[in-house]
Amino acid sequence: MLFAQSEEKIRIEAYTRHDNAMRKVFTRCNFQKEGYLRHSWENDDGTVDNSLIYAIIRKDWEQKTKTPVKIDGVPY
Repeated sequence: MLFAQSEEKIRIEAYTRHDNAMRKVFTRCNFQKEGYLRHSWENDDGTVDNSLIYAIIRKDWEQKTKTPVKIDGVPY
């Protein structure tokens, strides 16, 4: 894992299309889903899809846990 290769690394992010099976892989590897990005993935054929961002932070990786994302409820 990248955290083992660099002590300076504090966070790893991954982006994927909404319909990609990698979503299950990220979840199994303790990545936390942090956002849903609308019309953000440009395909080779010119179409645009939604995507998701997943991330894992060093603390969660070290403790083999997953910290839930806190949403503050602010509408903007």
